[in-house]
Amino acid sequence: MELVHVRQVPFEDLSQERIDVLMFACSGTMDVNAILPTFLVPARRKIILAFCNDPISNSAFPNDAEIIYFRNDDDISEIHQALENLCQTYKGDNIKLVIDYTFMQKRVLGAIVSFLSINEFTCNRLTVYFYCAETPVNFQQSSETVLRPILLYENYKFNKRPIALIVELNSMSQIEHVKELYYTFCPVQAHFFIPSPILNQKDIESLEKFPASKVVGYIPHDLEMLDETLRQLCRQLRLDHRVVVVTMGSKIFSMVAFLINARYPDVEVWQYDVATFTGNWAEGKGEKFVYRAILSDDFLEDIN
Repeated sequence: MELVHVRQVPFEDLSQERIDVLMFACSGTMDVNAILPTFLVPARRKIILAFCNDPISNSAFPNDAEIIYFRNDDDISEIHQALENLCQTYKGDNIKLVIDYTFMQKRVLGAIVSFLSINEFTCNRLTVYFYCAETPVNFQQSSETVLRPILLYENYKFNKRPIALIVELNSMSQIEHVKELYYTFCPVQAHFFIPSPILNQKDIESLEKFPASKVVGYIPHDLEMLDETLRQLCRQLRLDHRVVVVTMGSKIFSMVAFLINARYPDVEVWQYDVATFTGNWAEGKGEKFVYRAILSDDFLEDIN
């Protein structure tokens, strides 16, 4: 199936949809109240992807929720197998999924988006609502830094192209790690995506000191504009470059990058773990972000 349409929609719209499956990931340690907004969405089936060694108490979740256990979030094949088993049970004209990735590891979300984009389903249309409650603030430094790929494009000739680097910085304290990215990838040009609320002229000047660099400010709450800006840049760069997108914090930015990879598999997405969220999530302020993606093998005219 191909990704044919994306749109940001109000969270309240989910209550009016006939949702087939609601998926949510957890580690077994978070506050249950944090996930209640999505569990209030009516769905035929509610599934918790649990990445933890100890069993989770069913009493912590709604009675109609199922729990699927995984050994760790690095076993992508295990995640794909669970998704394949799930998808085989649904047939129809338009299957609708809600994926709550608020507490989901980026590798898991990337594996899910990749699976949905490369597999065929027993339906004419697959509608996926990606839900997250996240703000690009209140990050703290992690105890270690790890750079690793999430979605790679392994093509020898293609990978010999000069590298165009796209880096998402969610905190200006992360600037110190940009030197390591330059040392690792040796890009011929770099584009830094930074949320507009935390961007200032001093930071812009610091980043533009790096060779062939450009700073792009974006509004975190406008997912469609972020998608359009990042997608158009990737489309332009991929003609002559190996495009590498590195996310350093925001799961919302990562989700958009994964969807762009679904359209253009040669756009690589990497994760650079340099910060962890402190837990001051946006849903405490009523912030709920839903991005609808429609996949189909046919051209669709009745999308609104």
